[in-house]
Amino acid sequence: MAISFDDFSKLKRKVEKARAERDKASGAKEELLRKLKEEFGADSLREGRKKLEELQDERQAVLKEYNREFRKFEQEFAEALRELEGDDE
Repeated sequence: MAISFDDFSKLKRKVEKARAERDKASGAKEELLRKLKEEFGADSLREGRKKLEELQDERQAVLKEYNREFRKFEQEFAEALRELEGDDE
């Protein structure tokens, strides 16, 4: 079965388009990996995910500590806070 020149040209354009899209995606991937390295010190997506998990754990710990300290503050200064609220009336 012979392929016509038109069919060959169409196929060639499709291949060229696919290559261009591949190159664009590859460039985007490289740029994202560069940013990942620059901003978070991670050399791969796996390392980036690990770093994200560590940051989320750290955030959770800080939030827990903040809430604990805030409750402690409220307990220690409850009377003073009530007096201040009464002064506003």
